[in-house]
Amino acid sequence: MLIKIKNFKKVFPFNFKHSKSKKNYGILIGDRIQTDANLRSLILANIIKKKYDCNSYLVSDVNDKKNIPVYNNIDIKNYSINLKFKNFKYFFIFLISLYDLFKFYFKTLFVSDKIEWLIKNFKCKKIKIGDLVYDIYIRYDLKFLDPSIYEIKFFKSLFIGILKTHFIDHLVKKYKIRYIVSTQMSFTSYGNLISRYGTKLKIKTFTTAYNFVIKFKNHQETLTNPFKIRKDKIERNLKKISNKKIEKFYNLRKKGKLYGSYVPINTIRKIYGLSEDSKIVKFTKKINNIKKNHEVNLLALHCFSDSPHFCADMIFRDYYDQFLQTINFIRNNNKKTFWIIKPHPSRSQYHEEGIIEKVIYRYKSELENVILCPEKINNSTLFKLSDNLINCVSTISLEFACYGKKSIIAGDAPYFHKDLFFKPKSKTDYFNLIENLDKLKTKLNSKQIILAKRILYLIEKEANINLEKSKLLPDTTLIKMNEIEYLKNLNKNIDKSNSSSILNDPLYKSLHTQLSKIIF
Repeated sequence: MLIKIKNFKKVFPFNFKHSKSKKNYGILIGDRIQTDANLRSLILANIIKKKYDCNSYLVSDVNDKKNIPVYNNIDIKNYSINLKFKNFKYFFIFLISLYDLFKFYFKTLFVSDKIEWLIKNFKCKKIKIGDLVYDIYIRYDLKFLDPSIYEIKFFKSLFIGILKTHFIDHLVKKYKIRYIVSTQMSFTSYGNLISRYGTKLKIKTFTTAYNFVIKFKNHQETLTNPFKIRKDKIERNLKKISNKKIEKFYNLRKKGKLYGSYVPINTIRKIYGLSEDSKIVKFTKKINNIKKNHEVNLLALHCFSDSPHFCADMIFRDYYDQFLQTINFIRNNNKKTFWIIKPHPSRSQYHEEGIIEKVIYRYKSELENVILCPEKINNSTLFKLSDNLINCVSTISLEFACYGKKSIIAGDAPYFHKDLFFKPKSKTDYFNLIENLDKLKTKLNSKQIILAKRILYLIEKEANINLEKSKLLPDTTLIKMNEIEYLKNLNKNIDKSNSSSILNDPLYKSLHTQLSKIIF
């Protein structure tokens, strides 16, 4: 079902016609094939073009611009690599990419852990892409269970990542790209690759999404989560917002009545808005009896397929590797404590049901001190039952800190603060911490608890948010929408505004103000 945007050219009067002058510099936009993301990219690029009269180019995985929502309505040059190579326009790029592919396999001939080498060391055009190649490789078909560089799917994932990087290099040089606009920070998407490429070459690189725009300060910022809370922002927040306001926010969020831009509303309702049945009551009684004689540790897991390197450094290969190694450690070393294993509430979206259960069942006789957490348990109940928490980068660790307890995190979480978490530097440190949890000071004082709540507030309500809310673009934080629903809501908003131009929208005006501070 194809839904067109009403009065598109009137409501979104973008002008991307090219100047014939050879002096013109370029803007490179990464297509995300999502209407909201693409509209926000165009709004940003349009302001830059108006100011500097740059030529604008679109790079996309879709070969025909007509098949891309939004972009088929405007005059912009679209570039994509046709992997079938029906024409040989980019055949030289293909050959260079093929050479780099063979070079990778030659370099890894004598490497013992080839996957780890890929993640940490593999670069193309001096741009780190190995972590992105791995993340897209395991995104489907549960490849994290037994990854191998010697199978067709990996071969294809690696080659496409290399090919795209060389193609970006070609476009940047050919069209004298001075500005890069992206809305994506994961996998070997064009949006992610152009961000890494741009910052490496000190090209002005921007990312924009729900009510925020960021100009990356350096290359390192494109290697981690854009929502990362910086120390200076926390300190400004301490002075700006009262403890009373923070407590009100926290209590409403705990009830599933308040949400922000970081954790989706459906997830918050799933973990806090649950009414607990007889099974949960039975589980709670069992754990409370165990607590009389043992400490209870909670191992909170991620969706294994969900971009494990989105937050940059982690001490394990991926989320599944952390789970497997932690289970093996419990089998062999940790019989003193009791363990609750909590699957991620969204794992069904990734078709990961049964994977955790299979591992626990396999070692059933050696894991008598381990129990699988019921799916419908409220996080507040779970925190009361747990003495300690082990995680990687999920917000559950921050929520645990709000509850007054310090947890172990195994990655570069965007909310990290040294006073609130144990962050091991290696696997050895990680397992030493787990082994000695009973000796560690895990209780947080009142000042630390309010600090945790402030960081949670920042991530949900103010993390990088520097733009006014649009009256035209639908608010995707209020309700989860697919593309059809989004377009229907957009058309409703256009009707309400009597087809008012985006140029008069609060989002556009505040974006112009922010860009004036950053580059104008």
